[in-house]
Amino acid sequence: VSPLKEIETVMKHLLGVVFLLWSVLGWAEDASTVRIAQSDGSVEIRKSGAQDWRPVREGDVVERGDRVATRDKSAALLFWSNGSMAKIYPNTEVELAGVGFDLEKKMEKTLLNLDKGRVFIKAQVPEHLFMDMKIRMGGLEVRSQGAEFALAYDPDKKSYTAWTLVGR
Repeated sequence: VSPLKEIETVMKHLLGVVFLLWSVLGWAEDASTVRIAQSDGSVEIRKSGAQDWRPVREGDVVERGDRVATRDKSAALLFWSNGSMAKIYPNTEVELAGVGFDLEKKMEKTLLNLDKGRVFIKAQVPEHLFMDMKIRMGGLEVRSQGAEFALAYDPDKKSYTAWTLVGR
């Protein structure tokens, strides 16, 4: 085998390792993907920029600006790829306003707008990460890091009730 062929083989392997590391590092810096893990009854999604609502399908990706609404006697479960989840109760409407990841702080941040109704949030992730969950309700805001909590928001009264199970 010629020295030129050996160098070429080593370069190909090195290039493969570089691409593998790049993809792993790129994956580690990405924010979670949010999906509809479960839906019962009449649950709809309105994609960002769209005017019409359509029925959700389990596995649908919820992206920034998308709205999810549960109707009477209906519920949905949103699941983050980091392990966090949000249970959306009947007659509730939420908007995923953003999901981001701060690699330096090893913190994922999610912003949900709760327009009306009730949600249960489990904002817990693997031990090496932190989850900063912020819920906006009109002019009100609740923020939690790594907690399990429930919120009920009444936009007509501009009031909310919060229950904390774990965390702060």
